[in-house]
Amino acid sequence: NNRIGWFSGLFKYAFKNKLIGINPIVYVDQIIEDKVIVNKDGDKTLKKRKEVRFNHFTDDELELVFSTFSLKYEVISKSILYSFIRFSEIFRLKLEYLDLENRVFNIPAHIAKGQRDGTNAKVRIYPALYSVLNNYINEFFGDDQKPEYYLFYHLEDKNTPMTYSMFQHFFGMMKDQIFKEHQIILNKTPYAFKHTGARKFINNAKKL
Repeated sequence: NNRIGWFSGLFKYAFKNKLIGINPIVYVDQIIEDKVIVNKDGDKTLKKRKEVRFNHFTDDELELVFSTFSLKYEVISKSILYSFIRFSEIFRLKLEYLDLENRVFNIPAHIAKGQRDGTNAKVRIYPALYSVLNNYINEFFGDDQKPEYYLFYHLEDKNTPMTYSMFQHFFGMMKDQIFKEHQIILNKTPYAFKHTGARKFINNAKKL
């Protein structure tokens, strides 16, 4: 939270002086978790966090979100929902890492979190993701599919990756639009896509 405060001052200054067009810090929530407070007499008090740490979407919320998203943001979200790819990895994926024929993402060790043994990870592309991903490739790349292009690129520059702050900004606008049109408040962050996918996977595994 201290670091969030430091960055807050930096971005507020940059935004105020028109050095940046978006202040990303407004979409960053403070970290709220359980804490043990020790007073001067050594007595301990447990201070419970005020919200659930790992939020997830309901099926109705997912349907509403995807109906509001544009194709690019829908594919990013579904990649995380169905394949559990991290945001830090999804925006570093290039077309050369995508194997649509075998329906897998090839995640090289240098962009994968925790791949310290140097091996590349293979992540399955499930049917629910494959169709929308294939449509995205055709619409945004067509016949121009150079291997070095980023799968999710910045604006019109296919050689520059999109950033999480850009996605987070769009996600915030999407939530505002949903509230305006449907009077529904979504108190969730983009990380809820991964948490939702993981919960669905575990629940389905328990049924087998």
